[in-house]
Amino acid sequence: MFVLGVDPGLTRCGYGVVSRTGRHLEAVAAGVVRTDPSLTWPSVWPNSTARWEHWSRSTNPMRWQSNEFCFR
Repeated sequence: MFVLGVDPGLTRCGYGVVSRTGRHLEAVAAGVVRTDPSLTWPSVWPNSTARWEHWSRSTNPMRWQSNEFCFR
């Protein structure tokens, strides 16, 4: 089983992919997607979405988990 987790943010979004076989967990990939803080959200969103879709297709997760995304 693969699980893709995402911690969204406006200028940085963290992600992690975990593999589970029985009771054994293994980190497969993790990182941070950074965006230019001077860009507006409508211009950032398409690029970010394309990256998440790529990771989702390449890892084929059985579960997808994301933290709540809030604007302040």
